[in-house]
Amino acid sequence: PYSNTEIVTVGSKGDTTWETFSTIFDMTEPTDEGTIFAVTMGAVGGKQIDKLHEIYLDDFVLEETNEEIPSEGDNTEGTEIIRDGKFTTTQNWDGNWGAFTAGTNIKADADITFTGAGAKFDIRCGGEDKWNIQLQQSGLTLEKSKIYDVKIVMESDHARDVTFGIQDSADATLFGDDITL
Repeated sequence: PYSNTEIVTVGSKGDTTWETFSTIFDMTEPTDEGTIFAVTMGAVGGKQIDKLHEIYLDDFVLEETNEEIPSEGDNTEGTEIIRDGKFTTTQNWDGNWGAFTAGTNIKADADITFTGAGAKFDIRCGGEDKWNIQLQQSGLTLEKSKIYDVKIVMESDHARDVTFGIQDSADATLFGDDITL
């Protein structure tokens, strides 16, 4: 239902500067009022990462746009769909920060901290699957025939891949990109 995928290199070779991942996609299926936005940080290609490392995420944007390819430096933004993408909410409890949910399953091991300036994942073991560690927000509405722009600012102190995905309300991955940090 979503089109346009690409692999984006972000902060490769141990570069720990904040980098922005950005992509545009078209919604070609019926409107979905239960869309899930997720970033997964578990195993890479089915291989566990057991080296202690940190991933930082901030400034999530998912917005409707009228442009297939946004202009360089264009600051005319569309309707923002992600709630509190800059993590300014002051509530922090049991893996949640405002509208975001973060967590690991039993096969992964990580400490997750929300700072009000982003999310920090101290990962000791990534588990066996990429979805074993993730940050997500659900209940988003994407409309048929609309074009959406996605941006995420992130960094890692260890070269690795993370996966960005948008899932339908039935939890099927509909659009996603692997991002190399």
